[in-house]
This record gives sequence, structure tokens and C-alpha cells, in this order.
Amino acid sequence: MSKQIAPAIPAMPPLSAIKDEATRRALQALADGWNVRNARAGDGSERFLTAADVFGMADAVVASGLGIATPSTPSTPTGSGGGAGGGGALSPLAAKLLETLGLPIDLSSSLAHAQKAIDYLSVENNLSIARIKAMEDGFLSERTERIADGSALRADVRGMKVSVGNNYAAILEESTVRATQYDAMAQQITTLAAETGDSFAAVQTTLNVQSSELAAQANTITALSASVDDNAGAILSEQTARADADGALAQQITTVVATTNSKNSTFVQSTAPTATRVNDLWIDTGNNNRLMRWNGSAWVPADDARIAQSLALISTETTARADAVSALASDITTVATVLNGNVATVQEHAEAIDGIHAQWTIKTDVNGHVAGIGLMNDGKSSSFVVNATDFVVARPGYADRVPFQINSSGIFFNGTVSFANDAGKLDGVAGSTVVANAAVGASAGSAIGYWARPNTTLIDGNKIYTGDAYVDTLQIKGDAVTSVAYAEGSGGASVSMSAGDDGLAYIAVGSGVNATSGSATVTVGGGGGSSAVGVSAWGNAAVMFGGWIPPNSSRTISCTVSAGTGACMLTVTGRMR
Repeated sequence: MSKQIAPAIPAMPPLSAIKDEATRRALQALADGWNVRNARAGDGSERFLTAADVFGMADAVVASGLGIATPSTPSTPTGSGGGAGGGGALSPLAAKLLETLGLPIDLSSSLAHAQKAIDYLSVENNLSIARIKAMEDGFLSERTERIADGSALRADVRGMKVSVGNNYAAILEESTVRATQYDAMAQQITTLAAETGDSFAAVQTTLNVQSSELAAQANTITALSASVDDNAGAILSEQTARADADGALAQQITTVVATTNSKNSTFVQSTAPTATRVNDLWIDTGNNNRLMRWNGSAWVPADDARIAQSLALISTETTARADAVSALASDITTVATVLNGNVATVQEHAEAIDGIHAQWTIKTDVNGHVAGIGLMNDGKSSSFVVNATDFVVARPGYADRVPFQINSSGIFFNGTVSFANDAGKLDGVAGSTVVANAAVGASAGSAIGYWARPNTTLIDGNKIYTGDAYVDTLQIKGDAVTSVAYAEGSGGASVSMSAGDDGLAYIAVGSGVNATSGSATVTVGGGGGSSAVGVSAWGNAAVMFGGWIPPNSSRTISCTVSAGTGACMLTVTGRMR
């Protein structure tokens, strides 16, 4: 179906026929804008969207945002671990979450911002610090004013400085306001600096606001730096709020960093940089953020224990953005340390997109070994994934007791384990039998040995309480497993016994009842052994017989009474391993 667009501009004479220039330009602008917005001109990227357009693209937007295939073409997850859905396949959400947890933490932006925090207040990069260095002792006051050609500008610079030899302390305030017929701007920079020999400390706050007919923006930058020789600590916080006709954006980035050998440079990029001195560091973003060191002639892996450079940083990046078709809120906090070529990082990421997707992850990465937890929800299904070598649930206050643990060796429980297959709970409410009260001797007023069939299976130490138990082959220490068969009949009886992998040794006991006054013979035989015979006069006769049945085979064992009309009974007991 073709796209619904706004009614066309009514037919009119060529705009060139309009003599008034202002009217002609205004109408031309309206016509050009209508053509672009309705894809009659331009590349179509600026056309307007109807409600039908937005709803029609919803599924594609969700799938694209999550990085998964549409339901008609399910994706094949490449991650490992986690839960399985139908047929053993990971759900798309779980697969995406495992993929997220399995990727190394990207330190590019954090390390770049950390280097910026270190360099921000240096004389080479900061004009206010350079101006303080060049100031004479005493007070400074400068004012500038210019109003002409549709614009107005005023600037005010105030400062004071004292020094003794090479030691100094200074404060510098720089204020600027400007306005034109199109926009307006105000900026204020306050800088405090002190230096003694190889020690340097500075604080700088920059406030900036701008506005025009199309957009408004406010920025703040706060920087703190302290250094002694080659050791430095810095805090850099940048905040931005912006709004225009199409949307709004708010962002905050804060980095706290401490480093040694700060006179060296740290590069964050995918291609080899040009080093400035020996022991410069390069974070190779094209090779899983591998840490490289400049040895004076080449970039080499930074695994030399003699390297003294170390780095510690905390970086927080918070973003909120909204416009007519989308909304995003994101918060990323990264904690990292670097020492002698070893890199350890922790990253927490919370994100919500368009009211239809939310995720939260914590990842840890130590020299490429990644572990973490994550929760993801798309409004239809959700996944919670733990990616770790050992998963342990411990009891507070009992350091030596671990009720539940999963590792490469298996799954371990330390305590009572209950399993239910009904809608009830395991706490005694309606719909579930309390197994503890159904166990041996637990029924009030009953005799010892009372048993009530539970509908919940309970494993408690060396006791198992269950309603139904299905056992294929049971092996118990001490040869305590037996197989028993019984048969009876008039004048004769027989049973069939089957042996397992280890064979079956058995004992058969046959008895007969002679209903007449004469003698009777009872014979028990078969089953792979010799027959045994007993003779009885008036009354009963009993015969015991032993035998062996080879592994994985069956034998029939029988008992007969030679005379009389009495009953014959046969019992066979075997030992199985």
C-alpha cells in the first residue's frame, strides 16, 4: 500500500511571478519543506512518519535493537551455558545475554576519557592554566565590550596571583556573554591553580549555555588534578543537556583516575600510534583491547614485570535521550586497574529502550577471562544468566556451609532438598503435602512406623521420602539388594528369574501338602542347578535348593508334588549386584 501523505499544495502560478521578495522566499521555503518531508525531494531520510509507519516497523525495530532474528528465522546462538528452552535451544533473549556477557569489556571510551582527565589541566592543553602561568603577581582585571552589526559581546576577566621563586598560587575568572539576532551564549570559567617544584594542583569549572530558535544546550565541565613527579590523580566530569524541535538529550560522563608514569602517553585506537617516549602504552581496540608498550623501537606486549606504570580509574557514563519516535536511558559504570601488563575491569550497564526493552548486566574481565550476571526483558519473555566457573549460594554467618553450588564437577546440595509437581507450595499450604509430617513416626497419635504417601519428594541427608520411586538397577553396599519371586499351585508351581550384569545367585524353597495318607515326594529343580528331593508322609514336605543364573540370562525354577492333591508353594530369593 502506498504511503499516506498530506494533501498536496494547491496549484498556483510559478513563484517567480511573485514580485514581493519576502513573500516569494517564504512560499518557496514552505514548498521545499513540504516536498522534503513527503519524500517528493531529497533522499527520503527526512520524510515524515505516520502512525501506520511506526506500528508497521515495530517488530523490525525490536529485532534490530536486540540483535536477534525475527520469529520466522530464529537465530542460532553462538554462546555457551545458560538455560535451554524447547528442544534444548537457548531462547533469543538468553542467547543475546550470554553473547553480551561473553564479550570482553571495551575500555576504549573509559581509557580515552581517563587520559583526557589527566591531560585536561596541563599547560599544553588548557588555555586558562597557560594564562595563569604567564600572569604577573598581583591583580588582573580586563573588560571587553562590542555592540555592532546586530550582535553584542561583553567579556570580563579577573584574576590574582602570588609567587615566591617558582612557587605560585592563582585564581582566574573568565566570563563571556554574546547575543545576535539568531542565538545567544553565556560562558564562565573559574580556575584555581597552585604549583611547587614538581607538585601541581588545579581545579577548573566551566559553565556554558547556548540557545537559538532551533535548539538549546547547557554544558558543565568540572576538572580536578593533582600530580607529583610522574604520579597523578584526576577527576573529570562532563554534563550536557540539549533540546531541539525533534527531541531531547541529557548525558553525564565522570572519570576518576590515578596513574603512575603519567608523563608517558596512553593511546586508545585500532592502529599503531606514533610513540612519544619509551614505556608509552597503547590500548589496541582492534585486538580485544590488548595492552602494548613502546620499548623504544617497537610496540611489544606489556607483560614485562619491570614496567612500573600503573593505572586505576572509575568511569561513569549516563545518557537519556527522547524524541518523537524513540526513547533511551543508559548508565554504564566501569572500574579498571592496570599494572605490569595485567588489566582487571568491572562494568555495570543498565539500559531501557523505547519502553519495550530493558537490560542490566555486570561483567568482570581479568586479562580476557569474562564472568558476570545479566537480566534482560523485552515485555514478552525474560532471561537471567550467570556466567561463572563456580556458582555458589552461601548462608550468611556460616562461612563453611554452602547449601547449593554448581561447578565443572557437578551440582551439589548441602541440606534438605524438596521437589513438587503440583501448584502448591513446599510450606504446608493447601495443595501440597508437608513431607516432614508424612515421614516415619511423624503423625501425631500414630504408632511408630506410620507412613502417609506424600505428593512431594524430599531428600534429607540419607533419607528419601517419595510417593513413587522407579529404579532400573539398584546397587547397595554390603550385597543388600535381593530379588524375590513366589508362586503356588495344586500339585506344582514355577517362577522365572532374570539375572543382571553380574549374574544371580539364588536359593529356592519348595513345600508341598499331601492331602492323602500315603507318602509324597516334593522336587525342586531347574534354574541352572541340580534338583533336590524331599519325602513326606501324611502332612507337609519342604525342600531347599540353591543355584546360579549366568549374567543377563533367565531361568525357570519349578516345584512339584508327586502324589496327593495338596498345594505346592515355591519361594525364590536371589542376590543381585
